[in-house]
Amino acid sequence: MDLEFLKCKDNQWVPIVNGTLLHSTVDPYKEARDLIDLEWDRISTVQTLIVFGIGGGYHIEEILSRKSLNIVVVEAEKDLAQAMAEKKPELFKKIEVLSGFPPAQIYLESKIISALSSSYAILLHPASMRVSSYYYNAVSQVLNQRTLVRLRELSQGNPNLNRFLKSLNISEDQILTLPMVEEAMARQGSGFDREGLIWMTMRELVV
Repeated sequence: MDLEFLKCKDNQWVPIVNGTLLHSTVDPYKEARDLIDLEWDRISTVQTLIVFGIGGGYHIEEILSRKSLNIVVVEAEKDLAQAMAEKKPELFKKIEVLSGFPPAQIYLESKIISALSSSYAILLHPASMRVSSYYYNAVSQVLNQRTLVRLRELSQGNPNLNRFLKSLNISEDQILTLPMVEEAMARQGSGFDREGLIWMTMRELVV
């Protein structure tokens, strides 16, 4: 990984990873506000926020300025996470950061296990996604699959969730996959996007 930092307006630092700026060099704070404004209705009601990409931390600082959330950051580039920990140590005291883990190992980490046990949402940092799209897409698939496995486990002792899964007419000996559940919900006439499906089920049915 090629990592450098560019000093911009108000003496703020913006990381550049493999030639890609991770934030605006004109006003990274405004860019962060605009991003969080777009996502706020979706992320403000959850207990835990999983953020894909630490970037320069501006988007995370904006979130914490609005509400105290449990934030777990998944960062593809370990060197970037270490550099940002040095530049913004106070921010890193308020969040949990997982960096450099293989996607398949992410769901085994206690911080992620705890996040998936509560209501959660995933926030994608756009520039980080451009730099490491393959990694973050793989992590997303792993988390979705793990959540579905957990749904199946929880349904054994939860009448509401068991009734929901049975209503989808999915055989109990099948391994749940996200497309399978989406198709079953579509047949029922229920419209939820991928993250909304997982989020809604965990938050509303597992009670």
